[in-house]
Amino acid sequence: MSFLESYDFLLTIRHLELGQIDIWKQKENGQLAYCKILQSDISKQELHERSNWEHENVIELLAAELHKQNNNSYISIYYEFYDSTLQDYLINQELPIAETEIWNLFYQILQGVMFIKSKNQTSNLCTTCIFYNNGQIKIMEGQSYNMQQQLGLVLFELCTRESQYLILEDNKTINMNNLNYMMNECKYSKLLIQKIFDLVNSKDTDQIQIIYNQLSPYKDNILQLKPFNFSITINTSLTDRANKAIRNYKEVLKRVNYMYQLAL
Repeated sequence: MSFLESYDFLLTIRHLELGQIDIWKQKENGQLAYCKILQSDISKQELHERSNWEHENVIELLAAELHKQNNNSYISIYYEFYDSTLQDYLINQELPIAETEIWNLFYQILQGVMFIKSKNQTSNLCTTCIFYNNGQIKIMEGQSYNMQQQLGLVLFELCTRESQYLILEDNKTINMNNLNYMMNECKYSKLLIQKIFDLVNSKDTDQIQIIYNQLSPYKDNILQLKPFNFSITINTSLTDRANKAIRNYKEVLKRVNYMYQLAL
């Protein structure tokens, strides 16, 4: 049975991020899929490699079919589809999201990002194009101006349930005054808030990898919505070490003077 024989066509929609797409529904289990029609400038090898991607937080490519119309060749690519996005979920929340859930959603996105990066691809990380279904996150490859900053902005939206455009300028820079003000109003841990700043403001372009490495030891707790005790060795600054050395030196002098007085 071909792909189309197992699916029913539902409707054509104009998706905010994906553009015009056809929505299909699996006859047996009701799973949704969307079809994107492209000119056939993508190779069979690329399609084959993409169809072999398997990750719980990355949208699956279900099928691809080549067809001709008016002497032009096109490819219909079918991906799994969810009719709810992370933005939809945030809009429908009346109360602040629990910190354990924020870590859970953030880590799922992080896992998907790491997988896509391993394929030398990027992902357009914004809440309008991150799929959400009953706690499950799915992302897909796409153009991104700055994945690290985008990931920080998604975390900002998870914490505030406010649009990233409140702190994002037209030239994609961050309005740090607005960010500082809004983060001061948040009642989450310093660690969570610090990760927003690390992602949106750090000049270190490896922050995604760094944060993934930091959180991975706590993966089970995070995905089970359990608290975790984050600890990291902090390198003492030269100033702190110098101050400590001075305090030790003064203490030694004090003891020497005391011993000298006893000798007299």
